Amino acid sequence: EQLDTNSLLNNIDEFPNINELLDKSDIYTNYDSKSFETIRAVSAVTNGFEKPEKYKFKYNNRNIDLFLGEDKNLKNVSKTKSVFEEYYQKGYSIYVNSWYIPHCRFDENFIKKCFQVPYGSDLGGKILSFYSPKSIFFLHLNYLIPGSKYLSKIGFFENNFKVFDHKNYSFNWYKNNYLIQNENFLKQIKKDDANLIFYQSIIAHPPIFYNRETNSLFNEYQEVYDYLEKKYKDKNIDSLLYAYNYENLYLLDNLIKNISKILKEKKIFDSSKIILHGDTGLSLKIKSQNIEDLSGKTLLLIKNKNQKTRKIINQYFGPRDLYNEIVSMAE
Repeated sequence: EQLDTNSLLNNIDEFPNINELLDKSDIYTNYDSKSFETIRAVSAVTNGFEKPEKYKFKYNNRNIDLFLGEDKNLKNVSKTKSVFEEYYQKGYSIYVNSWYIPHCRFDENFIKKCFQVPYGSDLGGKILSFYSPKSIFFLHLNYLIPGSKYLSKIGFFENNFKVFDHKNYSFNWYKNNYLIQNENFLKQIKKDDANLIFYQSIIAHPPIFYNRETNSLFNEYQEVYDYLEKKYKDKNIDSLLYAYNYENLYLLDNLIKNISKILKEKKIFDSSKIILHGDTGLSLKIKSQNIEDLSGKTLLLIKNKNQKTRKIINQYFGPRDLYNEIVSMAE
């Protein structure tokens, strides 16, 4: 998520569990996500879109349908054939754990068990939607009022809206949902008999909430800020973006450790096929980056059944190619 593949590979010694997986995987050095955005990058893979250039939402009986594709050829994602439907038709038992994209609704007829991160956070015992009118009001009012930058300078927003701390709100939303999502995922793979498992983790997304120096989670956003300020002195946009995303790799390394341990205890690690996909890999110079520059920026590795050595694959690989690869793995 928004981190160049080389940021991981050039520092791989810091991530021993990911490195162990790399040693038994095909590493695609020229994967092209075709998108800067999760909503397009992930849907293109799960539903086989070659050109996820545009997207839009439409309301459908109080639900939101996602349309994806080329400008004049947008298709309803839930009406296209997903990898889940392909595997279901071949008799697979499917478990999905997802956030951001409502797979539990799009593919409900094909998924045996599904967990979806709710767009909400527990604030004082009340569930407040991340996209509720109150949230949008407080988060975006300063962008809507003409001259708001001058009001901000005199503390207008801070003085009037102290009740809503959007930085801590966002931090707690991600942290709480990470804990719920990760707990559900690890419990399911320990006990479940599903033979196709899809996990779209919230881990990679800013803000960070894991302190690797203490091996514990931060309690509030200010602790995160103090930690980053101490560690990353240069606080320009690029370095902070790098810090947020790079620090989350340590939490990802812990996840890979837990997954490998569980699969080994079940004696199915070697026989399992594992795909680690980085969503939308970006360089640090986001503002100057073109969509054409994305090739090779997104991490993609595939551990095949009983694979023992690392293999580098330099050929071009796009989201439709990955969709076809996943479908072809169904036995």
